[in-house]
Amino acid sequence: MSDRLAKLEGSYDALKVVRPLTITVLGVLLAALIFVLSFMAAELRDLNVGQEAILRDLNARQEATNGKIDAISRDLNAKQETTSAEIDAISRDLNARQEATNGKIDAISRDLNARQEATNAKIDAISRDLNTRQETTNAKIDAISRDLNTRQEATNGKIDAISRDLNARQEATNAKIDAIPAKLAEEFRAMRSEMAAQTSAIANSITAARQVQPQIILMPAPQIERPVPVPEPPKQ
Repeated sequence: MSDRLAKLEGSYDALKVVRPLTITVLGVLLAALIFVLSFMAAELRDLNVGQEAILRDLNARQEATNGKIDAISRDLNAKQETTSAEIDAISRDLNARQEATNGKIDAISRDLNARQEATNAKIDAISRDLNTRQETTNAKIDAISRDLNTRQEATNGKIDAISRDLNARQEATNAKIDAIPAKLAEEFRAMRSEMAAQTSAIANSITAARQVQPQIILMPAPQIERPVPVPEPPKQ
């Protein structure tokens, strides 16, 4: 309980000290606020006076500008009338020139039409001439084509005859080639028989040499017949 009383006494003492300071601060703030409000009121009065002077100056300048605009408008109207008159004169001149140009264009058009008709007549004549020449050329081409066909048929006949001759030669060559293996087999059998006889004779000679003094016997080398080369058949 005594602690609470001590705290309350301390708070009361602090309030005694802070209260005068708070009142002083509030007074200073109120004075500053009053000064600011009075300064703003004076400034607003000065602004109102300045705005009235500016408005009077603007009105005077506006009246002077309106006078200048009216003068410029009158000057522009006068110049517009002069310009319109000049434009009308130029338009009449252009119309006259346009009519003269149209007349020249019509004359040129008639001349071009006449020249076009003459050109078309020449083109028609050239076309007929070209058609005649084309028919002559086609006739010559047809004659050349028939001549070429005749020559082609003759060439084909010669080629067929050559082909038949080559086939006959090919068959003869094939027959000769087929006969070569049989001929070679017969020659090889003869060679084997001859070699067997020579081998038997050599063996008998060796046996006889063991019984008598050795003798040197020179044997001729076997003659092997080479096959006759057969010419290759021509390629078709």
